[in-house]
Parts: sequence; structure tokens; C-alpha cells
Amino acid sequence: MAGRRSKNSRTVSASTARVTPLPTDIRMIVPCNNGRHAYVVDVATGKNPHLATDSQAFLTLLNSNAAAGMAARVDSELASLAQQYPNSAWPAVHTDYKSRSV
Repeated sequence: MAGRRSKNSRTVSASTARVTPLPTDIRMIVPCNNGRHAYVVDVATGKNPHLATDSQAFLTLLNSNAAAGMAARVDSELASLAQQYPNSAWPAVHTDYKSRSV
């Protein structure tokens, strides 16, 4: 059958994957658990992992998004969360990101 493809033929290698810009009406960082966790859009893969905001994986993902041209957006969303939820962990998360960002 000419129309059938295997599962492996649909996979895309990381080197050929495109980074598509995230629309501005979609949040890149979705807060959870009073700032202790968040869903973060990975612009390289399009996945939304649930991460602890004090973990190295969280900072690594934010830095990779920033390196993909989204640095201003990452910073503005963290600043917005810190301002919107001043009694949560978000002000500390924003300060920590700014001190460790590349």
C-alpha cells in the first residue's frame, strides 16, 4: 500500500524542528500552587511541562526560551506574576530568574 507510513516516518528530528513564535494572547507561564509550580511552554518542542519553580529544570527551560528570542516575554511574564501575586512565591522567582539568567 502506497499510502501507509510507519510511526517512525512521522517523527521530526530536533535539527529540522522550527521554533514558532507563541501568540501574545497565550501565556507562556501558567502559575500553580501559589507560585511553587508552573506550566511553562517550551517554544522549541511545544510541550508544557509542569515544573517546580525552585528547580534547575524550570530555570533551564526559561533560559532556553530566552535564548530562542523570547527573553523580553519571559521577563515580562515573571514581572507580571510577581506584581499580580505579591504575597506568593512569584516575586522571589522573578528575582531568582533575573539573578541567574544568561
